Amino acid sequence: MRDPHRRFANKTYREIIWVLRREEMPEVIIDRTIEAIKEQRRAISTAKRQRTAHRQAWDELIAPLQHERRIVRSMVKYKPSTPAPEREAFVQDYYDLLNKAYAKLASMRDARDTLPAHSHWTDYVPERIQDAFIVEASLIPIRVKAKFKEPFTRTVPAVIHNRRRGRLLRHINSELDSAVSSDDTDKVHKLKAARDALRALPTNAHIPNHWAELLVTSVKDAQRDSSLG
Repeated sequence: MRDPHRRFANKTYREIIWVLRREEMPEVIIDRTIEAIKEQRRAISTAKRQRTAHRQAWDELIAPLQHERRIVRSMVKYKPSTPAPEREAFVQDYYDLLNKAYAKLASMRDARDTLPAHSHWTDYVPERIQDAFIVEASLIPIRVKAKFKEPFTRTVPAVIHNRRRGRLLRHINSELDSAVSSDDTDKVHKLKAARDALRALPTNAHIPNHWAELLVTSVKDAQRDSSLG
C-alpha cells in the first residue's frame, strides 16, 4: 500500500504545514493531516522500540548459550595424553545438543517478532533430557587436575548479568517507590526481599525477567540448604 505521507518523511511538522499551505489546502484538512502523520510516526516509533526490545531479549537468551558452546567446543578439541573415552563421548554428545539448541533458538528468533517465552536457554531443553545428561556426567570417572563442565548451569557472561541486573534493579526501585507511596506494606516487604536477593547473586548468575522470580529462587535455595543441613 502506498504511503500517502511519504513525501513528508524527513520534514518537521512546521515544514509540513508550510508545504500544505503553499498547496492551498484548507486549515481543517491540514490539522487532520498533521494528526494523521503524528499517529503514523508514533506507531512506527512504537514498532521500532518493540523490535529492539525483542531482539535484545533474544540476544540475551542466546548469548549465554553461545558462551557455553565455545567452552564445550574447546573441550571437544582437547585431546588428553591419557585416553578418557567416557569423558570424550559425553562432551561430544553435550556439544551436539548445544548446537541443536542454538539452531532451534536462532530459528525461533528469526521467525517470530515476539519476546521469547523463557529468559534462559536451559529452559528450552526438556527436563528429562537435562536429567539424563546430568546422570551421565556424574558417572564419568574423576581425573586429577582435569577440568570438567557441569551441564546446564544457569549462568551467563558478566556483561549479560550486569545489563539484566541493572535493568531489574531499576524496575524494583521504581515499584518500591510506588508501593511506599501507596502504603502497600506487603509489596514493600517483597520488593525489599527481592532486591536483597538480587544483590546477593554472584556475578555470573542468570537474572530473571521479573523480581518475583527472585523470591521463588530464594525459597528453593533455602529449602535445599535446609535439606543438606
